[in-house]
Amino acid sequence: MTTLITLPEAFALIRTTLEQAWGSTTALRFINETVSPPLDDLGRPLPFVLLDYGDISDGPITIGSPGDNVYLDEGTFELHVMVPSGEGDVRALGLCEQLRGIFRGQDLGGVICAGAMVTQGDNAAGVGLGNYWRRSVIVEFWLFATG
Repeated sequence: MTTLITLPEAFALIRTTLEQAWGSTTALRFINETVSPPLDDLGRPLPFVLLDYGDISDGPITIGSPGDNVYLDEGTFELHVMVPSGEGDVRALGLCEQLRGIFRGQDLGGVICAGAMVTQGDNAAGVGLGNYWRRSVIVEFWLFATG
């Protein structure tokens, strides 16, 4: 078994890993924080990545010891790659591949990342970002927690 970790600790670890490994490749945005798209000096949209989390479920590994039972939490986090509309898809795919390389098959010290799927691209108008084309990297992860 690996290190026991809480969900808030796990999310902070995922974010820190992304920030450190991504550096200044593109701007980063985080869900439920200021997510306004970055703009260049002329007010044109710039690429960015938005970190979000999917559903998380758990299952017991041990039972019978309230407060000290171990659970396996499984879930996903999503890295939405946003590139300005009209720039094509190659740049988005390249950024997705870089993101996959950061997380796929990695143990972040309590958060174990498995596979990383790249989604089909789409116009991001449905999420209020009509000036952007979006592809996403969905990373499956698990961790062990107590309860």
